[in-house]
Amino acid sequence: MITVINCRLSLHLTIAMVQIIYINGPSSVGKTTVAKSLQQMLREYPWLHFGLDRMIGLMPTWVNNFEETTPCEGFSWKTHVDEHGMLVYDIRIGPFAERILTLYRIMTVTMAQDQFSIIIDDVAFHGNIDIQQWRSMLAPFSVLWVGLTAPREVLIERERKRKNRTIGSAEEQLKVVHTDVVYDLFFDTSQLTAEDIAYRIHAHITR
Repeated sequence: MITVINCRLSLHLTIAMVQIIYINGPSSVGKTTVAKSLQQMLREYPWLHFGLDRMIGLMPTWVNNFEETTPCEGFSWKTHVDEHGMLVYDIRIGPFAERILTLYRIMTVTMAQDQFSIIIDDVAFHGNIDIQQWRSMLAPFSVLWVGLTAPREVLIERERKRKNRTIGSAEEQLKVVHTDVVYDLFFDTSQLTAEDIAYRIHAHITR
């Protein structure tokens, strides 16, 4: 019995060396599915899944404008036609949305300070500019930085199938979210399943 307890404690200490798993990628790339798979695999200690969608879910719907391109206090779209002749959508961040993004980071730090292990599910709308803000605020903690990508055509097809995404938003995010960002692990979700990626992340932090 003592041996079993010691082994379990040893494994927990190994996992505790990484307290935060930060996952960045465009919409529809599979971040949430990977995060949920990780939560099921990491049974030695419960991990919280926290992300940008949860913060947007806290906001009243009238603050954001995802139906039109009119600027608002929250999040809204601005559009242009890409090199393929397709209408694409870029996120516009209003003053209240800026406050929400700041709160998002503060809440993450507060949970980490309370010694919770966290899987962050994020979209770095400004690439490394956003990541550097995260790195600064998460500097006291051990973080595994993970990037997820997929080809443009795959993301567009996933948007069509999901029916709750603005077609053309993932493409625009794909162009910027990984700009100048350095990761510990980087995966193409068109080549690996969410479970495969979660397994590789799990193996990386427990090896």
